[in-house]
Amino acid sequence: MDRKTQHDITRKLKVLNYANKTGNIAKTCRYFGICRETFYTWKRAYETYGEEALVNNKPCPENHKLRIPRAIEEKIIHLRTTYHFGPDMIVWHLQRYHNIKISRNGCYQVLLRNKLNRLPENIKMRSRSKFKRYEKRVPGHHVQVDVKFLFFNDKNGKRIKRFQYTAIDDCTRIRALKVYRGGIHKTVRSILLILWLKNFLSELKRSVPTTGMSSKPGFTGMLLTWE
Repeated sequence: MDRKTQHDITRKLKVLNYANKTGNIAKTCRYFGICRETFYTWKRAYETYGEEALVNNKPCPENHKLRIPRAIEEKIIHLRTTYHFGPDMIVWHLQRYHNIKISRNGCYQVLLRNKLNRLPENIKMRSRSKFKRYEKRVPGHHVQVDVKFLFFNDKNGKRIKRFQYTAIDDCTRIRALKVYRGGIHKTVRSILLILWLKNFLSELKRSVPTTGMSSKPGFTGMLLTWE
C-alpha cells in the first residue's frame, strides 16, 4: 500500500471514528470541513466494502483525441513567445494567415499547459500604433463627399426634402457645401460638387503661392451654395 492510499484511508477513518465518538454528525462535518453528503458517502462505502472503498478514485483519463494537434500547439507557442500575443490575437492570426480555426478557450488551455498563460514581468506592454490620417499634399487629389437629408416646411406648412452634399479636400481641408432640391442622380451630384471644388482650388492656387497650399488652419473654410 503506497503512501497516498494510506493517507486517504487514515483521514476518512479519522472522520468516521470522530462521528462515532461524539454521536453528532453535524458537529463532525463542521469540525473537518466537509458536507453531510460526503460523510454519508464515506460511511456507506466503508460499511459495504471496507477500507479499500475509502481510497480516492483516480481522475478520468484525458481525451487526447480532442486535444489541439502538436503542430498547431507549436504555432501558438511561437506566437506567444516571439510576439507576446494574447489568446484572442493568436486565434485571429491563425485563422487569418494559416486558415486554422480554433477556439479561444482551446488556445488558452495550450498556453496554460505550457505555463505561458502569464507573460514575464519584464515584458513591456505593446502599444498599438496611433491612427494616422490619410493625407495628400496636392490640393484636389483626394476629396471626401458626404450626404445628409434636410427637411423643411414651406409657406403652406408642407414638408419638403433637400439633399445636402459636403465635399472636403484632404490637403487644404476646405469644405464645399451644396444643397440640391432633387431630380439629379446622387452620383451626378457628387461628381458636380467635386468638379466645382477642384475648379475653386485651381483658382485659389493661382492666387496663392504654391508653398502656402498646405493643410494649415488658415486655409480651412466652408463654401455654401444652393441649387
